[in-house]
Amino acid sequence: MTGAHRLHLAVCWPRGALLLAAVALVAVPAQGQSYLDDIGYTALKAELGGNMPTGAGIRISQIEAEEDSNTHAYVPARSSFPNNTISYRSGTAPVSNHATTVGGYLYGSSGAGGGMNPVDVYDATTNTNGWLGGAYLHLLSPLAPNVESSRIQNDSWIGDVGSFNEEILDRLDYAIDRDGFLSVVAVNNDSINPVPALLASGYNSLSVGRSDGFHSFGYTSVDGAGRIKPDIVAPLTATSWATPVVSSVAGDLLQVADGYSPLADARHHAQVMKAILMAGATKEQFPTWTRTPTRPLDFQYGAGQVNLYNSYHILTGGEYAPSPSANLPGAALADGWSFQTATPDANQELYYFNVPAGMALRNYSTILDWNRTITQNDMDWSGSMPTFSLQLQNSSNFVAGSTVDQSQSAVDNVQHIYRGTTDPNQPAANELTSGQYLLRVISNFTSTGLSSTDYALAWRGSLVVENPSQVALPGDFNLDGKVDGVDFLNWQSHYGTTSNATFLQGDANGDGKVDGVDFLAWQASYRGGGSAMTVAPEPASLLILLASVLLRRPQRR
Repeated sequence: MTGAHRLHLAVCWPRGALLLAAVALVAVPAQGQSYLDDIGYTALKAELGGNMPTGAGIRISQIEAEEDSNTHAYVPARSSFPNNTISYRSGTAPVSNHATTVGGYLYGSSGAGGGMNPVDVYDATTNTNGWLGGAYLHLLSPLAPNVESSRIQNDSWIGDVGSFNEEILDRLDYAIDRDGFLSVVAVNNDSINPVPALLASGYNSLSVGRSDGFHSFGYTSVDGAGRIKPDIVAPLTATSWATPVVSSVAGDLLQVADGYSPLADARHHAQVMKAILMAGATKEQFPTWTRTPTRPLDFQYGAGQVNLYNSYHILTGGEYAPSPSANLPGAALADGWSFQTATPDANQELYYFNVPAGMALRNYSTILDWNRTITQNDMDWSGSMPTFSLQLQNSSNFVAGSTVDQSQSAVDNVQHIYRGTTDPNQPAANELTSGQYLLRVISNFTSTGLSSTDYALAWRGSLVVENPSQVALPGDFNLDGKVDGVDFLNWQSHYGTTSNATFLQGDANGDGKVDGVDFLAWQASYRGGGSAMTVAPEPASLLILLASVLLRRPQRR
């Protein structure tokens, strides 16, 4: 690997057996914080101000390979994290520079989730106090993995232990499905390397690569061949650092979910957070990004680059249930998610949504994700899962019409539909024009022996005005059928945006800006009385608010 060194970590096995796990520990300098602009952190902070999440209160587990097999160094330097409570679950050991840098991106000042605490740190060995061994997974034991109290496990290491790989992956998938934590794991560095067996070849974890594409990618060959990895990428100089960046974004989202009871299903279901992160990923950085109906992810970049801004708005867009006779309400067509249980008797769920007249939905991205179910019989582990497919169809009056797009991989446990373009000079390509659409989730339990499986569905898009004269309520920026003070606040919070603004952000005329022209459109609808308006501020209050907005310096995003 260029700019890196590879260590072979000796791990002690029961019964005196000794195997070697190849572990990549990348020795490159830590990267500056400019990447926070690229992952939507800066844009979200500008929008939320003092309400910006930090991951506060989210317990995290950091699993580390030994940087030095002689000294068994695996722990981060305590002095670098004076505000964190760090527990060394595999005993004391010398400081690892690798672990310290990972910690900086994971719960320190270098990352997006610097408030995550407390921290459990494990040594990734099979010893009695190692993560693979007695401290957690209990490999080669009739014991099941320990119950995980952390909300996220971060694994910035890769390995291969031959015939035991599948048992390790089965045990981790079992624990994820049982306990609901998010497992974020690294692929290898260097694009000439194959997808590693550990831990990136698992089903229920989230595998991470680099935005520069300099990582292992392609098809799995262990425990189910032919699945695409990685799932997502981040703009860091090593997969060891990209992985904790994704974990830190997840920590921010979990803090938000903890603080709002309607988001409860996003707290302890790994499928939901995985779907929200992948649906929010951006593709415009990758001109070659592609998917097919049978290959849901790009061969090299997965779902795309992690983006906190997009995923935050998917999460806070809210949870919605499927319905055979109702559209997703209001702005739910642009940002939202669903967590449901599929059964053999109910093999499909329907999500209808309507793109309003005069508008279009661009860069529509939806992810369907579900876990593999693992069963244990003493020392034997086996996995089973249904297949799901995802269809996007035209519809009229809740009757399905022609198929617009579909994702129907027979091997992956994720499906992805993306109606967008990686070329910023062609923003209208593949957009969804005005009308009703159906998103259909179809399950097949044949030969699985399962009675049910939970799935998560997440979606986002940019709703833009293409023909202002056809828009029914130009000032109804939250699409609730009313023009009121809430819509004004939408416009106010995005005032000064000079490009790529959406209707939901207050762009009433489709020019990509949020400015005084859009306020006048809101004002005309508000005064026109063409809707049932509630919670509207008094005129005097509006004048004060407007004055404060116009005196602000426009923001550029």
